[in-house]
Amino acid sequence: SPYVHHLASTLLYSIFVPILTTANQLQKKASAMVNSRLEAEEQEEILPLETSPEDDHGSPLSRPPEDEPSVRSNSSSGNRNPFTRLRGGIFHRLRFLCRNLSLSEISGSFGDLGTFIPLFVALGRQRAIYVTPALFFAGLTNAITGFFWDVPMPVQPMKSISALAISGGLNRDEVTAAGIWMGIFMVSAGVTNGIEFVNRIVPASVVAGVQLGVGLSLAIHGIQMVAELPFWSAPDCVLLAIVAGIVTIYSVQQQDNSTSSATSRRLVPAIGLSLLVTALVLAVIKMFGNDTVESWSWDPIVELAIPGISKSDWMGGLLEGAIPQLPLTTLNSVISVCALAHTLFPEKRHGAPSTRDNANHGEDTDESLDAVLSRREVAFSVGIFNLLACPFGAMPTCHGAGGLAGQHKFGARHGSSI
Repeated sequence: SPYVHHLASTLLYSIFVPILTTANQLQKKASAMVNSRLEAEEQEEILPLETSPEDDHGSPLSRPPEDEPSVRSNSSSGNRNPFTRLRGGIFHRLRFLCRNLSLSEISGSFGDLGTFIPLFVALGRQRAIYVTPALFFAGLTNAITGFFWDVPMPVQPMKSISALAISGGLNRDEVTAAGIWMGIFMVSAGVTNGIEFVNRIVPASVVAGVQLGVGLSLAIHGIQMVAELPFWSAPDCVLLAIVAGIVTIYSVQQQDNSTSSATSRRLVPAIGLSLLVTALVLAVIKMFGNDTVESWSWDPIVELAIPGISKSDWMGGLLEGAIPQLPLTTLNSVISVCALAHTLFPEKRHGAPSTRDNANHGEDTDESLDAVLSRREVAFSVGIFNLLACPFGAMPTCHGAGGLAGQHKFGARHGSSI
């Protein structure tokens, strides 16, 4: 009812405004602490064009990326407060993101839609999520992620919870409860430093195996979806998928080949945008070519989800949703994504030996000093997003190594793409 929607909006405002106010105050304090250092670094902020670092494939497409002072400087282990990433203030970060916005960044921003859209649509069809709030909060959390971290690390639906909900194993209230439980677990892992304990006891081979397993499972699921289409008798067909796959693989290989010409490297942004335009055209054709399409409707972007959750829903969300999801989120959404970012963005490292390398040699350290992304930060990010957003209709989300790899392959190098 309108009263409930108004109440939900009021509660959301009353919760998020104090949080954002506190965050702004902390950001101002952090900016004041590094102000003297920032003034010295701003004198050399704009590097000469001929000496500016290109991306890791040497692509001449985008102008050389501009690194923030916090990226170029060597940070100590204590300087991992996320608000110190906003050195110079919010407007300084916005200018930085705008300067690095390019065709490659735009193309890379679509690299994760192959994971997000199928899961989101399937959950919506199953009535397992609040569709409009799920989209709104997914966009909001992506924007916050890209703003704080200069890494193309998107937000994705939680795979295990999604798979169980799509198969009918979890209803909408249980999905919401599972997301809240995951928020509690991940915030606890970040605050107590439990995520570092998990990182020490899990071998690096297991992390690589999780990356490979998730990638293969998504690829198999995509092939199964393509196999359900007609071979060539419709616009959306198997033949079109085969051609798109071949062209995409060829363009990505040309990007990875250091001897490729500049024209060949331009294929990557062109292919990424072409795939998106093709998908939009096919969606419009199917939508308006179906006489049973319902009329447009307006839904609230916030839904109060907690009042409808029963005790059995809380237990089902915990036992069937959160607990099976916890290992996958811990490994793939935190440890694995941090390890992948460390590999893909060596220029963003802080210049000290990593924890995993030290741990493998028997040394006991609290946190990776040179990590592009801190595991505690990422764990806290996953937890706080779910803990604050799921009660208002968001679907359970997390970061993922697959999304980071997909966006990087299609050209994303900065938070601008997110």
